[in-house]
Order: sequence, then C-alpha cells, then structure tokens
Amino acid sequence: VFRGAKFRAPHPICRGRFSMRDHSQWSVSLGRWGGVQVRLHLFLILFAAFTLYLSWVAAQQPQYGEYVWIGCLSLVVLLLSVLAHEWAHVWAAKRLGGMVDQIGLWPLGGMLTPERPGEPQADLIIQLAGPLANFALAALCVPFLLIDDASSFPGLLNPLQPVGVTEGSSAWVVAWKLVFWVNY
Repeated sequence: VFRGAKFRAPHPICRGRFSMRDHSQWSVSLGRWGGVQVRLHLFLILFAAFTLYLSWVAAQQPQYGEYVWIGCLSLVVLLLSVLAHEWAHVWAAKRLGGMVDQIGLWPLGGMLTPERPGEPQADLIIQLAGPLANFALAALCVPFLLIDDASSFPGLLNPLQPVGVTEGSSAWVVAWKLVFWVNY
C-alpha cells in the first residue's frame, strides 16, 4: 500500500516499558502452575465486573432476584472452562514435545503461546485438544441434565441465550446447566 515508504521507529515514549501489543502488560499474574505462567487479562476482569453489574441491576426487579448468584456462578464456570480448554492445549503440547511458557485468560478464551513441534499432525492435535476438552465437559453434563429435566435440555442449545437455566431447579442443576451451556 505504501510503496517506497520507509519504516519509522516508534516514538521514544512508545519504546518504554508499556506496549499495547504486549498482553502481559494488560494482565495480572496468577503465578506459575506446572511450569506455565498463568495470567488473568484485564478484559476478563472488566467483563466480570460488567457481568456482575448487569446481574445486580437485573436483581433489583422482584422476578429476577436470583441473578446476582447466577452471574457469579456463570463467571466461575466461564473461568474454569477457559482454564480446562487452555490446559488441554498445554497437556497436548507437552505430550508432543512442545513447550508452553504462558497462558492468558480473557473473555473469549485463552491466549496460548506454545512452542510447537514442526509437524502438521502435532499442530492439529494441539489445536483440537482445547475444543475437545470443552466438548467432553459438555458431554459429561448431558446425563445429569436428562435425568433431572429432559424437557429443559433443548432450551440450552441456544448459543446466545439459554432458555430454562433457572426454572424449577436446584443450585446444582443450575450449575450443570451452566457448565453445559458455556462449554457447548
């Protein structure tokens, strides 16, 4: 697009410690787990705060009084599901001879920085490990959901807004429904 344009070095202020491209600058360290640095991205923290705010606003209406604990439970399920997804990638990479330095957890999943073996088959296995972990978690929930209330199961297949998550169910069943829906 810019033929003949020369590369310009970044402004001296931009060469300092803070870089918009460095995701570790935008995250909080949760420590090293199994030799892998785990970081919680600022956007996940903001997403959680906004979700809790919306849950609190909805709970102000009498018919939605339980939304605060459902919002909290949903965030816990999302965080654990993203962790399971990322750890499946880590496990597969390590099993196939790769290395993983860090994972970053953010609202749309995780940001994995693996050093992969150079084989396409190994790459495919590493990439499929995360979604397979989510599929396994969703499949694990299906028998519990069908035993409790098979009629509410089709409503959970809506990818944007599950139907019937809280209707006539105990806290455990709501948790199973959320685990299924988030991982589905």
